[in-house]
Amino acid sequence: MWNLRLLLGVLIIGTVHTIYKTVNVTRTDNTQIRATLVSPDKEMISPLSVIISLESEARVRIKILDPNNKRYEVPYPDTDEKIISNTERRYKVSITESPFSVQIHRSDDKSLIFDTSSQELVFQNQFLKIGTTLPSTILYGIGEDSAPLLRDMDNKIHSLWTQGAYYLQGQGANLYGSHPFYLNIESAGSSRSNGVLLMNSNAMDILLTKTPVPSVTWKTIGGILDFSIFVGNNPLDVVRLYTERVGKPFLPPIWSLGFHLCRWGYNNTEYMESVMADMVLQGVPVDVHWNDIDHMDHYEDFTLSERFAKLPEYVNKLHKSGKRYVMILDPAIHARFGQGYEPADSGLLKDVFIKNSTGELLIGNVWPGDTVFPDFLYPDTADWWSDQLTKFSKTVQYDGIWIDMNEP
Repeated sequence: MWNLRLLLGVLIIGTVHTIYKTVNVTRTDNTQIRATLVSPDKEMISPLSVIISLESEARVRIKILDPNNKRYEVPYPDTDEKIISNTERRYKVSITESPFSVQIHRSDDKSLIFDTSSQELVFQNQFLKIGTTLPSTILYGIGEDSAPLLRDMDNKIHSLWTQGAYYLQGQGANLYGSHPFYLNIESAGSSRSNGVLLMNSNAMDILLTKTPVPSVTWKTIGGILDFSIFVGNNPLDVVRLYTERVGKPFLPPIWSLGFHLCRWGYNNTEYMESVMADMVLQGVPVDVHWNDIDHMDHYEDFTLSERFAKLPEYVNKLHKSGKRYVMILDPAIHARFGQGYEPADSGLLKDVFIKNSTGELLIGNVWPGDTVFPDFLYPDTADWWSDQLTKFSKTVQYDGIWIDMNEP
């Protein structure tokens, strides 16, 4: 189990007194608050810029960043929403100037849902820390790990550091995804809820405590602090607000909601057919059959092993019986250049693979051995990837792809 405490070592041992003070507070058209923070502590980055955007009726964004040095920010598009008048908002925002903190209250009953005053802000080059109190201990989210969805607030640390977990490494082990978002139901017996997203993709620990008051503390090793706070009427409303910020999920085709048959260990096409025949014979419903990396030639993407030479024929049979077929792909291309492996050679020619800090190809190790990774932030990569998918569809008429080894 990965833990940020082990990585940071002495950085989080002992008490840090930062005392950021607020200067130069300005408000813009009742839609934005800007401020400058300064700290006498030479270990802290100073000054800092604070930008609080009142983005919608129910969403507030708080960014704290270094105005003099560009730091990594998640390359995610901002949303275009009409800024509305102050009287229509569900919330009020206030700033405490010394030491700096931010408070967000509901407009109607003045209840406090976000308050950073309980902890000092720390903003160093490789260590950032901030916390907020909570209205209650009813907290969900902060995944992905092997723990109950309703979070234990009894001094628990959740580490966000993605890993391929072949098996669960005990309660609370970090898994495939990193989602620094929580949903808080504000009191027992009530549906009123709020949510908070920290848009930061660095390694992170999130500490949950219930005494002396419920609170959340974020500790991360880089980037900036970029919070979106969602003031919802109920949990579903918070999820709606959250997906307006990060994007709506893909609307799946109807067949994908059916019964699926998938496993690692199909030795050949004949074995797949026999398993499907047994399912039909026993009256077990199956709508979709899947392949793991067994079907590949030496585990290379966009290839077909000789053991699965009859796979195209089997897929045609599935289609005739009203069923579908899904194959696996890893966005990790075998670094076998100049040897007739077209996905590697064409990707190299189009310069779509991720490079390291020296400008050389970043070489990793996935199922086929040494691999390179498509850079999907590069404009030509999507076209190259789509071209590979189109070419392979002429060999196997798949209905969907299972993209593995690419968790955020």
